Amino acid sequence: MIPLMKEYRVTSPYGPRKSPITKRDEFHTGIDLVKPAYANIQAFVAGTVVYAYMGQTGTGVGGFGNTVIIKDKDNYLHMYAHLTDYCVSVGQFVAQGQVIGRQGNTGKSAGQHLHFEVRKNGPSFGFGNHVHPVKYVDDFYAKECTQPEKKPVDKVSIEINGKLLPDQGYLKSDVSILPVRAVAEAVGVTPGWCQDNKAVTVNDKQLKVTIEARTSYAPARELAAALCLQVEWDGSTNTVILRG
Repeated sequence: MIPLMKEYRVTSPYGPRKSPITKRDEFHTGIDLVKPAYANIQAFVAGTVVYAYMGQTGTGVGGFGNTVIIKDKDNYLHMYAHLTDYCVSVGQFVAQGQVIGRQGNTGKSAGQHLHFEVRKNGPSFGFGNHVHPVKYVDDFYAKECTQPEKKPVDKVSIEINGKLLPDQGYLKSDVSILPVRAVAEAVGVTPGWCQDNKAVTVNDKQLKVTIEARTSYAPARELAAALCLQVEWDGSTNTVILRG
């Protein structure tokens, strides 16, 4: 169990149980966790909020009261239910440990607690496709810790007609990759967008680009040719020198 979960007391684990509401045998699709009354509830896993409303019948979250559902990077849904209130909205990115609401007793509930559930994404917010929530979260972080570290990116400085740009490029397989807009605008050219081919254009020439963090990058020689610039490489300073 991850440290954030250990702050709670487990009152009803995942699996078969007698319902505190109906007193009938049932399968508990989540885990019930308790903190002091109205305690802040923090996200166990980062992701994007896809639901932040009172649960409604027919939505897959009926009876759960005020509910926040967060979709993680692996497309699984994390449901935090019976909240007193919530402080996030649909479309918002939430970091691990970020407060999303307060513990409560809304919906079909027999006392203040957090019902936490993990589902495979699907219709009705994955209703019926639940997985063991504690095991899923533990495995999620175990996988994160065992993933190989990314190789540091070799940054590339950019000099145009003797002036060093504040923006940088990077090396990929010994090829200098530069930010298209920053370089083009430095010489008075505004890049375009070809909707038909979903491509960036410079002086009506289409460029082979990659997009990272909403920035388009292109190989230095290809970009320089489109801008009618000469290109040189200074290996001692990792600098692409453009003239024209």
